[in-house]
Amino acid sequence: MGASLRALCAAPSATVTLADDTSWVVARAKEIAAEVAVLFVHLGLDAADSVVSGYTGAEVFVSYKRDAAILPEDERQIMVFMARFSFMPRLNCVARNLPSSLSTDPLRMVDALAIETIAACAGLSSSQDLTEAQRGKITLPTRWGGALGLESLHQPRLSPLPLQLKPT
Repeated sequence: MGASLRALCAAPSATVTLADDTSWVVARAKEIAAEVAVLFVHLGLDAADSVVSGYTGAEVFVSYKRDAAILPEDERQIMVFMARFSFMPRLNCVARNLPSSLSTDPLRMVDALAIETIAACAGLSSSQDLTEAQRGKITLPTRWGGALGLESLHQPRLSPLPLQLKPT
């Protein structure tokens, strides 16, 4: 097991610099996002498949899809359930532990996959058919009235650390 991400080393050494650590963390975030992206292949949705293929590369996509079990087209509710409760939470560690400057690209891709999945399950050919209000409703957390609870991963979040207030 272990942590999927490591802390950045602010003090440079002879072998490892901060730039080395930063590039490793960015590469690891992209690798984790690619691992999540290929899981969306199991849904069998063309729009999601095009996003996955664009991110992982056609070769990785084709080799994974060849052996992947695909859900039947009439199982839309299960597709949304899998995206919301199985695929998306796998990136929570990236969204919560990395600054947005390092994690925006991978998280934006997974957000696009989630929106394409919802659009396809709603019978639309692409997320381009969604209005901005519908798109906002999809990515809004359920605690704030979101329809599906697929909270956007790439949007800045409040820090879980307590605020340091200055005494007056």
